[in-house]
Amino acid sequence: EWNVTPRWSVYLGARWEGVRTWTAGDAFAPVAASYSVFSPLMQALWKIPGSKQDQLRLALTRTYRAPTMQQLIPAVFYSNLNTEVSSDYTGNAGLRPELATGVDAAYEHYFSGGGLVSLSATTRSIHDFIRDMTRFDGARWVTAPVNQGGAGARSLALEIKLPAKPFGAAWPLELRGNLGRNWSRVDAVPGPGNRLDEQPRWSGKLGADLNGERLSAGASFNFVTGGWTRTSVFESRYGGVTRDLEAYALLKFGGNRQLRFTARNLLAP
Repeated sequence: EWNVTPRWSVYLGARWEGVRTWTAGDAFAPVAASYSVFSPLMQALWKIPGSKQDQLRLALTRTYRAPTMQQLIPAVFYSNLNTEVSSDYTGNAGLRPELATGVDAAYEHYFSGGGLVSLSATTRSIHDFIRDMTRFDGARWVTAPVNQGGAGARSLALEIKLPAKPFGAAWPLELRGNLGRNWSRVDAVPGPGNRLDEQPRWSGKLGADLNGERLSAGASFNFVTGGWTRTSVFESRYGGVTRDLEAYALLKFGGNRQLRFTARNLLAP
């Protein structure tokens, strides 16, 4: 860590990560593999001149995501009705981990009362992207994960946290919210809709907390858009819209005792 000037600080580092897998079973020969990645890191913070409450952040990152256990085991899980859309599934012991290189940037403004407004942008370039591929082996349809080319992802996010005292100093109110927009593409799948699986285009959250000395209450609303995602040349998958409203009340009795009531899924979609 290096404080270059009173307004500019830099963090430099390096991370090494490795994974070794060994898979064995009655139906297949043992398979072993090992992979590793060396990741340089850099983060910088710059406090804007003329302001004590505004600052900019910049980070260069490399992240490493290993395959899951289910994706690695090459045993076959059979489907009773074997078709192209209800196929057998098998793992792939030779899967390589995904490696993503990215840049993160953010602008932050802090209020004197503890509030915050933050606008951030992220871009990622993914190598050895893992996705499921379905093929006909001559007798049955089989789906297996494979490393196939690359992918890219970008996002914008806005976060707001505002403290207020509309009911007096004894009942401080905190309002919070965030809104995110995502874009992505998978190189091995033609468009349109060749996005990362289960990545929403829009997501948001609104919340409020009222904090009293003995009684506190709050609520939050989450929203995630749905839509079609093209997963292969011939297949698309639809994800539904998510709307979730949750509320709580907290009663403090003193000492270490408190009673909390929570109501979830209030919209009951």
